[in-house]
Amino acid sequence: MIDINAPIIDKIKHTRLLAAQEAKTEWDAMRDKADDYFKGRTDKDKNYTRKYLNSQTKKEVPIDNNNVTKRIIERISLVYSVEPLRTFFDDAGKEQQPSTEYIDATKFKDEIMHDSEKQTNLLRLIGIKPTLRKKTLKDMTTNVFDYDILVDFEPAFGKDPMVPIGVSYPLMARSEVRSKVPELWVYIDEVDYVVYDRKTQKPASSEFQVYENLLNPYKVLPIVWVFEEKPTLSFIDIDPANDIVSMNESINVLGTAQSANVIYQSYGDRVITGVPKDDQNEVKIGPNVITFIPDEATYEILAPPNTLDSVTAVCKYKQRSVALNYHLPHGFLEDDTNPESGVAKKERNKELQDERKGDVVRWRNTEDEIYDIEKIIWETDMNKVLPAKQVIDYTETEEILTVAEQRDKDEYELKHGLISEAEIYLRENPDYAIKIKDMDKRLEEVQTKVIDVNKDMSKTEPDKTEEQRLTDLLNETP
Repeated sequence: MIDINAPIIDKIKHTRLLAAQEAKTEWDAMRDKADDYFKGRTDKDKNYTRKYLNSQTKKEVPIDNNNVTKRIIERISLVYSVEPLRTFFDDAGKEQQPSTEYIDATKFKDEIMHDSEKQTNLLRLIGIKPTLRKKTLKDMTTNVFDYDILVDFEPAFGKDPMVPIGVSYPLMARSEVRSKVPELWVYIDEVDYVVYDRKTQKPASSEFQVYENLLNPYKVLPIVWVFEEKPTLSFIDIDPANDIVSMNESINVLGTAQSANVIYQSYGDRVITGVPKDDQNEVKIGPNVITFIPDEATYEILAPPNTLDSVTAVCKYKQRSVALNYHLPHGFLEDDTNPESGVAKKERNKELQDERKGDVVRWRNTEDEIYDIEKIIWETDMNKVLPAKQVIDYTETEEILTVAEQRDKDEYELKHGLISEAEIYLRENPDYAIKIKDMDKRLEEVQTKVIDVNKDMSKTEPDKTEEQRLTDLLNETP
């Protein structure tokens, strides 16, 4: 436990002390391994698969690197698969449009939030730190919100062991072991903000300091913690998706074994028996050589049994078992050439969609907390005020329907007022940037115009119906 007003060096030492504990070290190792598998870094400079192989196999057989982890994580990350709609309100509950400057500043938000969702599903606990910075070197005048995803961090605790009062996280790591560049970390809480060298625990020189007085101008810890599932015993009592990682590790080992089986079967081992040791050099073997062996001697090529089918069966079993844990279809990770209707796929993925509903609640609360921090940062750095409240609507994921199914669905929803013709138009013409309200107004104007000129048009085009004339007007309108 550390006091928020303690000297900064004491708070840094507190985070380092917690990080040195065995449980935290093991926790970090599990998260690093999960991150490596998600990024496909299981072979380069790693010992995940190689530790199961002997030295000869490592030299003769390519190491398999099948990134099943990323495929599963991306498939179950559905909340931000479709961009959500954000609406803003003032204190009185009246809709209020934020400034164009703020909208431009949050243009990367959906992209980074989708990445955050993937990291949460993988690691089960991350931090999101909204930061206002200059996004590109070409544009050093526009302020853009960035959302730093913290996966490697060392929390500091006060009286409540479940709520960090501060946190240390890496700002820049050494590129080489012998590099003289300090390993820079940041410590931040509601009082202090300091960049320090993790090795020496001394504050870095002023050129690395974000604020000259080393004070946090926002007066809050600007980090939102996101849990896949709330821990019960301690803040870090939540492991990453070890079942996916373990399955992926098995798949890589078995895939390497399959490669070895094919290689050793292709070449085989030549064996000669019944030849005295002194005469073994007299037996010549080669593609352009006639081989003579003594009477009663034998010559054969031995190869290991074909285990491809059995290994493939084990791989499929492991993949199916983990897929079921995440409400995915049995054949999700396998080749599936049998076509299915959209309704069949929807029924098959019902459990996954039900799971998404719980995820939506989590991310809606997360967005509320992020917006509260954005308001503080915007007012402090920009001296401007944002709308009091943000309401976010997560759009349902897109259904996969046949042409006939989509037509029947559209007719039903139009009949019951669940969708407008403008929404259908925008869905079929996504590049045509017209707001739904403007599109509805356009339809009303065109319909009015049809009524006004229908008599005249009926004289020149007597064979066309009113619906056909409406379509013609829509096509003519820019």
